[in-house]
Amino acid sequence: MAPVSGPRRAWLSQFKEAAVQQLPASATPADRAKLRSAVERALRGHGPDDPAAEIQDIVATMVSETVGALEHAQRQVRQAERKAELIAMSRLALELLLEGCPASLVGTAGSLQRTQLAGMLWHDLRTKLSQTLSGSEDEGDVIEEVAAHVTTWQRDHKRRWRPRLPSPTQVTKAIEVTAGIVETVRQIPEVQQLATTVSQVVRDRLRQRKSPTVPPPPSSS
Repeated sequence: MAPVSGPRRAWLSQFKEAAVQQLPASATPADRAKLRSAVERALRGHGPDDPAAEIQDIVATMVSETVGALEHAQRQVRQAERKAELIAMSRLALELLLEGCPASLVGTAGSLQRTQLAGMLWHDLRTKLSQTLSGSEDEGDVIEEVAAHVTTWQRDHKRRWRPRLPSPTQVTKAIEVTAGIVETVRQIPEVQQLATTVSQVVRDRLRQRKSPTVPPPPSSS
């Protein structure tokens, strides 16, 4: 490729730097370098004698595409983080819901029966949530889904149950079979009210986990 002349190099640098200045503050050096390269490629075949409006439109298009890609990547990161938070919240909601079930059905807290049952339900529920959550859902709706899941299971297991971990095939089949049932149960007012109550408790407990322990005030002597 022929070397770039001095006047054209200065002209090209001016537009590349003007484009970079329009990137958000969160842009990395790699992002800025990519935009400079994109502008240089887009202006190949153009020069200082071309209409300024035409050049500005080309540069604006490169900037718009770059900013759009950066925003999309940031949304994906935020949604992935939010999805992880929702799944963690769902696990806590499941534990709270099991505390409210009859011990004859779910075992006592800390018992082998409760541990195995919680593991089985969570294995099933986590698989479903991992497949369906995008990270943009409202936490109340997600906890409502957990409440419906537990309520559906409880209705299907009136007698004392001996839990066992299902195979992946059984989990997949169970998700497919119960998806419609769970959605129906979610519409029951009692389940919606239960989800609302559990949602508030979950928020409180998560807040307690995140906040540092406040030291007791010094005793006056």
